[in-house]
Amino acid sequence: MGMAATQGNPPASSEMLARLEADLDGLLEARASVWPRRSHPAYRALKAALETYTNAVCTLAGERPALWISEELQAATERFRNHPVFIVGAPKSGTTLVRNLLDGHPELVVLPSEGQYWATFLRRFGRATFSSQIDALGRIWVERFINPDGQPPLWLLGKTRADRTNSYVDFIRYLTAWAHQLQGRGSGNLLLALALAFHAVTKGPANGRAEDGATPVAWVEKTPLNELYLDLILTSFPRARFIHVVRDPRAIVSSRRTLKAYRGPTRHSLVADCLLLRRSFAGGARNLRRLGTRRYHVLRYEDLVQEPVEAVRHLADFLGVEDDASLTRPSVMGRPASSNSAYPHLRVPGRIYDEASRRFVDVLNAREQLVIEGVLRREAGRFGYEWPAPPRPALIMAVARAGIEAIPFYFHRLKARLNS
Repeated sequence: MGMAATQGNPPASSEMLARLEADLDGLLEARASVWPRRSHPAYRALKAALETYTNAVCTLAGERPALWISEELQAATERFRNHPVFIVGAPKSGTTLVRNLLDGHPELVVLPSEGQYWATFLRRFGRATFSSQIDALGRIWVERFINPDGQPPLWLLGKTRADRTNSYVDFIRYLTAWAHQLQGRGSGNLLLALALAFHAVTKGPANGRAEDGATPVAWVEKTPLNELYLDLILTSFPRARFIHVVRDPRAIVSSRRTLKAYRGPTRHSLVADCLLLRRSFAGGARNLRRLGTRRYHVLRYEDLVQEPVEAVRHLADFLGVEDDASLTRPSVMGRPASSNSAYPHLRVPGRIYDEASRRFVDVLNAREQLVIEGVLRREAGRFGYEWPAPPRPALIMAVARAGIEAIPFYFHRLKARLNS
């Protein structure tokens, strides 16, 4: 994996990891206090410290003997390894909430952060050597296990223990072992290796943390917009099932804009948001027709937060798991988790909040609402978001103005791509 100590860096050790963990604690607290801002010095300092820690973890893992996947661990994964569930939908539609509601279920192996595998990882590392891909994926996920969403809970795999063992080092070793065992099984082989390595260090038979004898029946990955990569996903996982979370497009645009404002100076475009949502809704409708309701479950965010008991019962039926009480308590690795809502007062751990359905009226003006309703009326209407047809002259004028306002956004995006 190319994890040997680099020239000029001290050799990694368990003691070194423990010291770095102590340094990271203060930075993690500082980052959580300003979440979701990314322009703050705490964010930049944390990224640098996480890279240092990850380098040490990978170096130490590379110095340990290679792991072999035991027959016992093979058997423990047999039932769920070929049954992935992908949570998809537009950004800010509620996909994180759904993932966190599934997190505590003993019959599921739920990755605690966004995979970003098909659209981001493969695009960036798809042509790299196999060992470089393993190394990159391992580094990405060590950081995500420590600080998955920028706010508590943190250190999802714990810290270096008194016996000098470290679960992040174990994760890298299991990831490497599974990746080599699955090599050549399609473009999704590393994503499956990731899920199996995560299972090994959390619910696997060797660590003594199996959930009261419950056997996982599926593993779950969440990445917004994966509905647009259905063909690629099914090539690697022909038995895959999907949970597509939809939400009132006006609320999505409002939430995205509010979150961007909290993160610091940024650009946004109503036109870009509408086009993104149009692709997501159209993709969902197309996927539903292709796979049917037994493999493609559409979950309306409004139904989930207003009638959670009923919504999670249908979700459990779709997944073929028990209707467990954990399905109404959002968590990450079993610890109460707050939402990643754009509204700070709604970030209370372990609870489902019904964000006011018409909060968007405080963020979007009447013209912007008209553009969203006019552009997305057909696509959103397929999922129960129905609005009267707007006056055509007014809609044309509103869309034209939105298009003019979008010019600086697209110019800035083009400039950034040319400079990258």
